[in-house]
Amino acid sequence: RLAPEGRLDLHGLTREDAREKVRFFLEDSVYQGLQTVLIVTGRGNRSAGEPVLRTDVERYLDFEAKAWVAEWGRAPGQYGGQGALVAFLHKRKNG
Repeated sequence: RLAPEGRLDLHGLTREDAREKVRFFLEDSVYQGLQTVLIVTGRGNRSAGEPVLRTDVERYLDFEAKAWVAEWGRAPGQYGGQGALVAFLHKRKNG
């Protein structure tokens, strides 16, 4: 089991701001050589219907973050459970 080496908390951000921060965070984390990171989206308790940020970040990870993210999933309970996502990153390319 790998413990997250980096953490990004998106509480209170808009979708656009969250996407921008996630992109920079993932790019920087790969550059630093991190393997596993945690993205805290919150559980969406204040969202009408489904959790807005989590859903948007999941979509981003699926379709736009493949350059940095090898795999991702909902975080285990000790790291936030339904309110967080764990991402396993690609190794940094030399050059």
